[in-house]
Amino acid sequence: MPRLSARTAAYNAEFAALRPFVLRRSRGTCEACGGLACSGPVSHVHHRLRRAHGGGNDEANLLAVSAACHDRVHANPAESYRRGLLVRSWDDPAAVPVVLLDPRS
Repeated sequence: MPRLSARTAAYNAEFAALRPFVLRRSRGTCEACGGLACSGPVSHVHHRLRRAHGGGNDEANLLAVSAACHDRVHANPAESYRRGLLVRSWDDPAAVPVVLLDPRS
């Protein structure tokens, strides 16, 4: 297995420390859909501003989501950007609200 750089190792350690907090914060409800579109457990932690685009492990950038909703976020980027589930590289995740699904639709 290739060795991780010190920067990557520190990033991964920070993420591992924050992951349980993010999952607890959600109280078992998917933060992508509010529990309206998925029925699986909330087991993934999603970076709204992608790591490849400079996204960090700060609380505003992380969402607890189900596997199904995580797949849906990445499979539907236009909708995900519109709803704040993905954030453009020039935006601050703390300034971009997450828009939940409308239960009436």
